[in-house]
Amino acid sequence: NGDIKCQHGSGSIACDVENKTTGTLSGGTTYQANIDNAGLVAIGRTEALDTLSVAGDFTQQSTGTLQANADFLALHASHLVVKGDTQLGGQVSVVPLALLPGREVSVATLEGGIQGTPVAYDSPVVDYDASLQGNQVHMRVASADFAPPSMNLADNQGAVAAHVQSTWNQDGGSTDLAQLYAALDMASRGGAEN
Repeated sequence: NGDIKCQHGSGSIACDVENKTTGTLSGGTTYQANIDNAGLVAIGRTEALDTLSVAGDFTQQSTGTLQANADFLALHASHLVVKGDTQLGGQVSVVPLALLPGREVSVATLEGGIQGTPVAYDSPVVDYDASLQGNQVHMRVASADFAPPSMNLADNQGAVAAHVQSTWNQDGGSTDLAQLYAALDMASRGGAEN
């Protein structure tokens, strides 16, 4: 948890960090290292819109997840900046602080060579799209279904979900409900049956 600082006296990258499948790197804003991620790299602090700078290369394995906090109302997100080369495997996930349909944010700037394409993590109720636009990784809110069968909602819960869905479907969602949409997305991640 926190920054990783390891350099030779000349300022060159001095270490490689291997984040295994059960590992988590979080809370940092500077990684002066090459990062090999098979686990979770969470950009910055919880619920903050920080920038994480990786001085070396960033390799994300097929089991790895890059996680960014995102405010789709203010159109701002925590952001990864990779100074070296990047290999994109695994998934990109957002933790929404506010959520609206069709909105898009940039979550990474990749300054070196780029291999692979980003793949979005979808929650049980919200589908996201990930794309590489130039050297930027973008996440977009593609669609939502607040009452999917996998949630096994009771009748009254289904009625509330249907009302929330109707507000989402009207003219780009309700900005007044953007934090509620985000809270429902996060709650669904703990309540879905696999």
